[in-house]
Amino acid sequence: MKNKVLYLIFCAIVLSGCDKDPVDDLDGVHDIVINFTFDSLPLSLSKATFPEEKVINKIILLGVDDNGAFHQDFIITESILLAPEGITLESVYRRVKKFYAIANPTPVMESDIATAKTTPTTFVTFLQGMTCNFATHPQSPFVMSGIGDVNGYQATIDLERTVARVEITMPTGFTVQSVSVENTPNRGYVFKRAAPITLPTGNTMVKYEIVTQASTITAFLYVAENNTTSPTEFVVKGLFENLPTDATFRITTPPGNQVVNIERNKNYKVTLTMSP
Repeated sequence: MKNKVLYLIFCAIVLSGCDKDPVDDLDGVHDIVINFTFDSLPLSLSKATFPEEKVINKIILLGVDDNGAFHQDFIITESILLAPEGITLESVYRRVKKFYAIANPTPVMESDIATAKTTPTTFVTFLQGMTCNFATHPQSPFVMSGIGDVNGYQATIDLERTVARVEITMPTGFTVQSVSVENTPNRGYVFKRAAPITLPTGNTMVKYEIVTQASTITAFLYVAENNTTSPTEFVVKGLFENLPTDATFRITTPPGNQVVNIERNKNYKVTLTMSP
C-alpha cells in the first residue's frame, strides 16, 4: 500500500500573501520536519475486525518553548493509516523546542486544551497532568500520545496508545456469559510518565462488564495502566458442559506467577484452559 505523506506549511501572512523573504535564523523561524512513528505499537495491523486500532482520525500537535510556553498548534483531520514507516509533516514554527502530540483526542480534551492555552506559562504543567476519563468517553482507548524534542530542523514523535489491550482466549466448548474487568482505574494520564506507574488525582477504581452470547470467543479488553499496589483483576463467567464455571486472574509473569504492572501500549495475551 502506498504510504500517505501529508504536508502542512504555515507561513507568516503579510498583506495579501506569504512572506517569502529570507528570515534571520536567529529569530528561530525555520522548517521543522516532524516524523510520527508507530513502531512501538504491539498490535497486528492486519486485523480486519479491528479497523479502529489502525486509523488516526485526528492529530493535535502542540508546540512549546524552553520555558514551557505554548506557541502554536495545528490539527490534522484527515484519516491516517498506521504504518511502521510513519508520516512526515512539514511546518514553520517560532522558537519551538518540544512537541506534544495527541491522536484521536476526545472532545473534552480539545476543550480543555483550548482553555489551558489562555495561560501559556503553565501549559506544559497542564499537558503533563492531562488525563483520559474512560468512564465517560468510550473512545478514549484509541487515544494515542507522544512527545518529541526538536533536534536541529526535525523532531520524531513515537505515538503510543494510552491504554493496554488484553486478549483472553476461551477454552473450546466454553459458553461465555460475561467478562469483567475489576479494580481498574477510570482515569489515566494522556502522556506517558516516568516509572513507577502512578494514578492521577481523582481516579476511582471501577468495574466494567462485557456480556456476550458467543460459545467460543477471544475477548479484547482495553484497560488503563495500573501498578501492583491494587492490581486489576479479570473475571470470566460461563458454562462448560452445562455447569457454571468462572475464572478470576491477574496479569502475571512466570516463574512464580508474580503480579506485574499493566503498562500502556502493551498487548497481554491470556489463554484459559479447563482442568480435567
